[in-house]
Amino acid sequence: MLKSIVIFMGMIGFLMGAELEIRTTTMGTVGEVKQIRVSYIKGTDIKHGREAWYDESGRLLHQMHYINGRKEGREMQYSQDGEVLYDANYKNNKLDGLAQEFYPQSILKAEMTYDEGKIIGKAKWYHSNGTLAKEADYNDGILESKVVEYYDNGKVSRQYAYKQGKIEGVSRGFFKSGKIAEMVNYRDGKKNGDMKQYDENGLVRAEASFEDDEKVGKERTFDENGNLVTQRIYSTGSPKKVEVSWFYPNGKLKLEMLYENNQAIWQKEYNQKGEITAKLDCQAQSCLPGLSEVRTRGD
Repeated sequence: MLKSIVIFMGMIGFLMGAELEIRTTTMGTVGEVKQIRVSYIKGTDIKHGREAWYDESGRLLHQMHYINGRKEGREMQYSQDGEVLYDANYKNNKLDGLAQEFYPQSILKAEMTYDEGKIIGKAKWYHSNGTLAKEADYNDGILESKVVEYYDNGKVSRQYAYKQGKIEGVSRGFFKSGKIAEMVNYRDGKKNGDMKQYDENGLVRAEASFEDDEKVGKERTFDENGNLVTQRIYSTGSPKKVEVSWFYPNGKLKLEMLYENNQAIWQKEYNQKGEITAKLDCQAQSCLPGLSEVRTRGD
């Protein structure tokens, strides 16, 4: 619940020829009350001068500066212990120069450079233990480079590339051991082509194909011995149909279902001899959920 109390403290002087007034707003609930003090050009809603946020104990949490309604100069955020959490600079209402974000104890969390509000050059993110978490290169605010993400032990967790701000080519995910965990193909920012997921022994545990982020053809999952567990066959057109099958460890069909437009139509169950033991009309009876997603890393 927002509670605002506007207190006019009168003229406090002149800044660049403007007569100013401070307005104080109190907002939040008990235990989370914040007081915001903003300098305005008198008689207007144009911010001019300092804006500062305080907690209910009077500790500074956030401050920035304005000139004639536009951000100018440093913006900083603080923890309740007074540590800097964010430090950036504005020029003509746009981020300009180095911007940094911090974990507690002044551990660097992220850093990037801006020019007229757009990220330029290399941007870096860090884990709370100080090791590099991610790095990427920007050109005029557009991500245009190979991107590498890291585990907190320094090992690569994911590699992919951006072209004109869209992910392009093969994205590779890795286990902490360094072994491949996943490969996904992208084109023009969307999944296109094959996706495979692996276990740490190098066995394929899931595979699927995509066209513009939509699954097409066969999607299959496997157990730790390489045996087929489930299979989904996606058909295009209208209505959209998905045939879902489960298998016994010996490869025999155990259960199959048909979906149309994400609605279950029928379900068949089989014994290990291949004989149908049950057939359900899913419009009238309760059937198993058969369309749970095989997710790619990072989704």
